[in-house]
Amino acid sequence: MTDDTSRVPKLRFPGFAGAWEQRKVGDFLVESHIPGSNGATARKLTVKLWGKGVVAKQEIYSGSKATSYYVRRAGQFMYGKLDFLHQAFGIVPDELDGYESTQDSPAFDVAHDLNPFFFVEYISRKSFYVYQGTIANGSRKAKRIHADTFFAMPIVLPRKNEQDCIAQLFAMFDDLITLHQRKLSHLRQLKKGLLQKMFPKSGEDRPEVRFPGFADAWEQRKLRDYLVPSKEKNSALSYGKDEVLSVSGDAGVVNQIQFQGRSYAGASTKDYGVVQTGDVIYTKSPLKKNPFGIIKTNKGKAGIVSTLYAVYKPKDNTYTPFVEVYFDDDARLNNYLRPLVNKGAKNDMKVSKSGALTGLICFPGATEQRMLSEFFQQLEDLITLHQRKLSHLQQQKKALLQQMFV
Repeated sequence: MTDDTSRVPKLRFPGFAGAWEQRKVGDFLVESHIPGSNGATARKLTVKLWGKGVVAKQEIYSGSKATSYYVRRAGQFMYGKLDFLHQAFGIVPDELDGYESTQDSPAFDVAHDLNPFFFVEYISRKSFYVYQGTIANGSRKAKRIHADTFFAMPIVLPRKNEQDCIAQLFAMFDDLITLHQRKLSHLRQLKKGLLQKMFPKSGEDRPEVRFPGFADAWEQRKLRDYLVPSKEKNSALSYGKDEVLSVSGDAGVVNQIQFQGRSYAGASTKDYGVVQTGDVIYTKSPLKKNPFGIIKTNKGKAGIVSTLYAVYKPKDNTYTPFVEVYFDDDARLNNYLRPLVNKGAKNDMKVSKSGALTGLICFPGATEQRMLSEFFQQLEDLITLHQRKLSHLQQQKKALLQQMFV
């Protein structure tokens, strides 16, 4: 492969041809040194990690008067000297014009023949910042990437008009990604709020928001009045290791191989519990938001789970998808399990299958259970749809970055 062909991208806008030019970063940047105020008075900005750009800095404590700050201007390029390997790059937005940072987050005026947004996309690729940053860092993880080191790094780029086209395309992708991220965040907040408003508060027996036609008080009873421990085992080996299920806080009950890429089943699955569609599972594994485990309903195919899981069958008064919805609220789940569970020395859950059913819950009748479950399932389907769209856009952008850059 010749040097010329190695400097031609695989995918290109019509009308552009020829090899890109190899230059150095320092050919296009001039470090800005506009004196500002000090750490006690400066309106501070910072460069966030992982390509999240330049933002206003939120501080709990006031800074030191002994620390010098420098004024940053809209349109300037910035990076974090200590976080180069963590993709801390961005352009100062218009609304932060005049904000300040220390020399650990330097700012640079950009030459007229370099599109700053093209530049950020270029250096934000792992093939650039990880490779070049690792060379500069050597073996010291906390080593700063100073401006002269950054300036010496090689870049390969086209003429300004092609840079502009590429930058415009990726700006469109970023806008779409941001839009879906906001929609996704809004839907998650909506679900969180409705999980509180459509269920009774502690000590009450009616929710604040309710479907028309329902007025009866919800019943406060023990969970064992709705569920019973399952005794069904895989003793006949009716289910294989490819049918082992896992339980995730976000994904619910899922096939272990599909979710984690492999089966973690033991040598024998004879003692594994059988989980039918509609059965409820309590995992005795702590999560960050749920230190006493989680409770989910199997809405998919039947399978098996290890002895670390407790499996329950529903009674006639129970629509089991509602059980999952009820415990989708982290506070409600944690408050239910906390008095029932004792943690062992290895952070394992000391509670029996029947013991996990002895807490008090407040449930409506089966008809209202079903309506609430179907409503929240529709909301969850909408969240999943936006998550898929967001992931698709992010993958599209990633693929184009590989195809349209050298």
